[in-house]
Amino acid sequence: MPELMIFAGCNGAGKTTAAKVFLPQYTHIQEFINADNIASGLSPFNPESVAIDAGRYLIDRFDLLVSKKLNFAIETTLAGKSYIKRLHTVKASGYKIILFYFYISEVSIAKERILKRVQSGGHYISDSTVERRFTKSIENFKNIYKNLADEWYLYNNDSGSPQIISFNFKSKLTVTDKENHDNIFSGS
Repeated sequence: MPELMIFAGCNGAGKTTAAKVFLPQYTHIQEFINADNIASGLSPFNPESVAIDAGRYLIDRFDLLVSKKLNFAIETTLAGKSYIKRLHTVKASGYKIILFYFYISEVSIAKERILKRVQSGGHYISDSTVERRFTKSIENFKNIYKNLADEWYLYNNDSGSPQIISFNFKSKLTVTDKENHDNIFSGS
């Protein structure tokens, strides 16, 4: 059964860092598609100018990998709902979907990390975009995307060292950090 691994969380949550450590160390997945990396490859000095093109390329690549039934991973904020239909298609194609969500508790943490990333040559995301995506990301994870995954893992990444909060494996929910889990899922 082919696998799709999704590394998700708001901007600045540590998705890319986690994927770069996890994928080569624990999987045989060699294809990691990330719109930010694609944009940097297309226009290293002004990746924002090609963000839409990078997104289109990511979707084309996603569809190609699914058509070939290859294992792959993607990175996304899940702030939008554009993956819903695609994930239904992926499941219907026989894929196992594994979702890793990296949660941070405050938008200020995201902004601080993005500022540090920019200072070290990384890509910029405006504060207004970060703020808009921050709440939508976790809400969409809780209310939509976790239900589309065969397995999901929720991490607290406030410290930059991900700590498991809860996970659903083989349809069994396990909570390892009840306080954070309850805070995140209250009202959903």
